[in-house]
Amino acid sequence: EISAKAALVSDLDTGEIILDKNAGDVLPIASLTKLMTATVASELIYLGRSVVIDGAMLRDEVQSYPLKVGERIQAFDLLYPLLMESSNGAARALAAFLGERYFLSQMKAKAMTLSMKETNFEDPAGAGDLNKSTLKDLAKLSKYILEKRRFIFDISRGKDFNFFGINTLSDIANYNEFAEVKNLVGMKNGETKAAEQTILTVWKMSDRRGDSRNIFIGILGSENRAADVEATRAWLKTAFDLK
Repeated sequence: EISAKAALVSDLDTGEIILDKNAGDVLPIASLTKLMTATVASELIYLGRSVVIDGAMLRDEVQSYPLKVGERIQAFDLLYPLLMESSNGAARALAAFLGERYFLSQMKAKAMTLSMKETNFEDPAGAGDLNKSTLKDLAKLSKYILEKRRFIFDISRGKDFNFFGINTLSDIANYNEFAEVKNLVGMKNGETKAAEQTILTVWKMSDRRGDSRNIFIGILGSENRAADVEATRAWLKTAFDLK
């Protein structure tokens, strides 16, 4: 029993679908958008570069992390408020390295290369209602991150990297509900009025034979995303002995 309009549970290693509740429906995704923002930034920007925060980067009404106009921040460091506190300002600051319009075009292009055919991005922060996708598309993005950009999931759990010197933002609070759970691989959550609550999680689970599996659990249009994920995890254990 879950409140979500759409839910998907799949094995990212085999492609096997375990649960499909409207997983092909196109719905607003809110800040799940930021996973693509992080992916594109990591591939097109030298993350050792820095940017000066300006007012245009902070134009969204919601600012979950207190970036300040005039401060200079390294691109890699911006991934921490982006992924841990869902900072809209961090998303727009990363896009500013390439110009927001061009950055957005590259987000859309990346979606097409991953065959995310039902996905659209309106802005790099996920603030607009036209940031839409399906859970089947988001599972493709998750598989790509898992295989090619694993550090993005690591950062979502709060892992500290010092690739470009001392990280100034790695010790901030983590708003990802399951960040402390041992077998979480990575996640991102989001919420807007149009999207309601959204969440994307990847878990390391063991099956009856003891084999390790990367399990995707995605939820869109939820009244209580954490409860929906918990209920789904409990169901996986009961029905399939996935632990």
